[in-house]
Amino acid sequence: MVNLKNQRAGYKGGLSILKRQVDGVDISTMTVLSYTLLNDRLKDCRQKLEQNHFALLEELTDQAEVDDQVKNQMDVEETLWSLQEVLIKAYEGVTARVSSQQARQTAVPVNTPIPTSTAPPITSTAQKIKLPQLQVPKFAGKIEDWMLFRNRFIQAIHRRTDISGSDKLQYLLSFLEGEPAAMLSAVGLDDSNYDPAWDQLTNRYEHQRELIYNYVTKIVSHPIITHRSSSTLSSLESTVRSSLDSIKALSVPVQHWDAMIVSIVVSKLDEESRLRFHQSLPDKNMPPLKTLEDFLAKEIIDLTSTKPQEPSNSQAKPKQYANKREKPDDRPLSCYICKEPHYTFKCPKLISAKDPEKKKLIEASKLCSNCLRPGHSWTLCKSNFTCIHCRKKHHSLLHTVYGKSKDEKPANAAFTTEVKLMNHGLKPTAVLSSYDNQGVAVDCRCLLDQCSGGNFITKAMASRLGLKRQKLQQPETIEGLGGAEVTTSTEYAEVHLLSKCTKSKPLKISAFIVPTICTSAPAFKFCDQSWNHIPTVGLADPQYAVPRGVDLLLSTGVYSEIILSPILRGKPNEPIAQESTLGWLVYGHVPEDSASPTLCYNIESSTLDAELRRFWEMESTENPKAKVLTPEQAACEEHYNKSTTREPDGTYTVRLPFKPNSRPLGNSKFQAVRRLEALEAKLGKNPTLSRDYRKSMRELIDEGHMELVPPEELHLPDSKCYYLPHHAVVKDSSTTTKTRIVFDASARTTSGESLNQQLMVGATIQDDLFGILCRWRQWNVPISADIKKMYLFVNVHPEDRNFQRILWRETNDKPVRVYRLKKVTFGTASAPFQAIRTLHKLAEDYATEFPEAVRALKEDFYVDDAMTGANTVDEALTLQQQLLSL
Repeated sequence: MVNLKNQRAGYKGGLSILKRQVDGVDISTMTVLSYTLLNDRLKDCRQKLEQNHFALLEELTDQAEVDDQVKNQMDVEETLWSLQEVLIKAYEGVTARVSSQQARQTAVPVNTPIPTSTAPPITSTAQKIKLPQLQVPKFAGKIEDWMLFRNRFIQAIHRRTDISGSDKLQYLLSFLEGEPAAMLSAVGLDDSNYDPAWDQLTNRYEHQRELIYNYVTKIVSHPIITHRSSSTLSSLESTVRSSLDSIKALSVPVQHWDAMIVSIVVSKLDEESRLRFHQSLPDKNMPPLKTLEDFLAKEIIDLTSTKPQEPSNSQAKPKQYANKREKPDDRPLSCYICKEPHYTFKCPKLISAKDPEKKKLIEASKLCSNCLRPGHSWTLCKSNFTCIHCRKKHHSLLHTVYGKSKDEKPANAAFTTEVKLMNHGLKPTAVLSSYDNQGVAVDCRCLLDQCSGGNFITKAMASRLGLKRQKLQQPETIEGLGGAEVTTSTEYAEVHLLSKCTKSKPLKISAFIVPTICTSAPAFKFCDQSWNHIPTVGLADPQYAVPRGVDLLLSTGVYSEIILSPILRGKPNEPIAQESTLGWLVYGHVPEDSASPTLCYNIESSTLDAELRRFWEMESTENPKAKVLTPEQAACEEHYNKSTTREPDGTYTVRLPFKPNSRPLGNSKFQAVRRLEALEAKLGKNPTLSRDYRKSMRELIDEGHMELVPPEELHLPDSKCYYLPHHAVVKDSSTTTKTRIVFDASARTTSGESLNQQLMVGATIQDDLFGILCRWRQWNVPISADIKKMYLFVNVHPEDRNFQRILWRETNDKPVRVYRLKKVTFGTASAPFQAIRTLHKLAEDYATEFPEAVRALKEDFYVDDAMTGANTVDEALTLQQQLLSL
């Protein structure tokens, strides 16, 4: 195992050297011989890394190590393909120069002597070169996969002139999955539709800022090295290099990033490597990135060439492994075919054999054709890896035996295959309610599986509900089709679920906690939902046909308890409606014409690790404020401009931005009463919390931020008012306000609607925090401040205040009184936009009178925190006075 990892580090070091050589070659002057040598070296490097990759996978037993190795191989593949694309461009230049030389030779005058040479013609080598066919990966909408897909598709399909527009469109659709496939599902297969479809795709996913976020996050989130080795250093070096190369490809100037990148990378090094790097520096100046790259390359080579010493027999004591699998390093290395000490995929007898003989050798040795190990067939093979050429379930060495179909078409033929083996019909889903540890109702989307032996809940939903997790005595293995291990669970929790459309008794279940359940259900959105037999009210999941995530999976035991007898059937091949205690469940077959056909070449099973998103924007050429607003954001901005007024005292009054054509609100008072009772019970158990909470409420009343509802307005219709439940949030680390009142505008009414569902959110109009902090550090005289109770300085129009009602009483022996908030309320969906937009409007109104303060208000504020500054003390004092005046 150690030797394989050291070997891989050496191969990756060779790949780094090859990359530097390719980057240093002038493509315009590259010769045929130079291209041939570099291309052969690249091919050899690819082959060695792939063989090493599969050898490592045979030895690895821990799933986490397997996932790390697969991720490492993906980074290597990305580097290999980037080099291949550079060489392809070089080859095009070489062939163009060869053609021009031939033309000049044929145009030589008759009387001009032609020099003789025994060297072969310049075209001889070029004519023998056969480039490998570019493999275009599937694209499912992940922003980090866009550039790789885009570049390979352009090289393989988009630039070709021998393919019609309709054929290019068929190719494009066959490589798309998920959201991008749904986006182009209605496009007709005509030549004229290809360019608009490609433009629509690039406009949606070619987002420079998002791509930069992703690549920078890969560097920042790389784990700190704890064990110094060639493989760990090589992984760090590869991540940094591939990320920076990708950012350069976006035309972003990174030549001045050295100090920042060096600081980040050095912080990721282990203690010994960090010390060796600092000792190698000649002075105290910040070194360029090239110095760090050279240092890492040397360290990787030195660690690769240094083999670990074997312990002497007198000192080495074998470790005992009770009830555990034998360590991979201790297993004797033996080929299953020739019994020689080498891996089976390296067997000369197997490699040199012809296709029929290879098949006989595999069958005679009773080996799996996928992993080349005995004991099972390829149909029962649990290996996650398939042929790297065609992605079918066989070893890459056997591609010519099992990979080619009898009717295989030429490589340059355009064709697609429509898979109709599966019908992605509707699965029974229900949206149920559960309460978190603060008493807030949370919607949970549940999938009912008639074949599942257990209940499951995602980690995200368990965390959101604040469930008490309990450890299992031993990890539970979750198996899928054919007994294949899908994942494991080490914890479980009890969940209480309530129906939202019936008055059935609550469900109390114990559920295993797993990372994810499924990507979405159904698999895609159904265009035609005009099924007359499906009820329009009382549905367990009103949006059953819209692809959304699943939070819980309920077992066959739960299914048998909730199901009722009535079943509504429609025409053949239409879904059915099954009555249950949770409401009507809609599931079953869906006509093919109500969904787009799925075009694919293979079926893969993989887990998508959620990547950490950090809002880090560095020297981006795109202005984040200049982004295109969505229709809702534009409508919210227009609503603010039309409805906002300035009061005589200088304050601003805004209207709540309700969405048009929203469903009416139901009764919200009953839930608010129940939540108030729960709050009072909690305050009664904690005198300190009770004192702080009641003090905050008195401040809201005394300072005029909320008022009693007049008696004549107490009995308004449910659709004309909304009661905000409220609760306490305690933050002991706060130095100002440890106890805060949080208003829950997401609490649903009896109609299923909440106030937040009816409000437009508005656009994000402030800069990212990282950019504000970076600018703040550049000032000679930095200034920081905050606006105390910023939201409470923006008035809400009197006609909208009844949507901000709350219930409160000073003590439990007094009657409950109905108040309404007069200011913008933290907890409503539109509050952040309205408060920040009002801050910008204040700046716009005083743009000529206080220019420096206006700049700070628009560029150096993050919500209510100011992080600004000036170059001199006098300028800082002027800015301070202008901000105070505003």
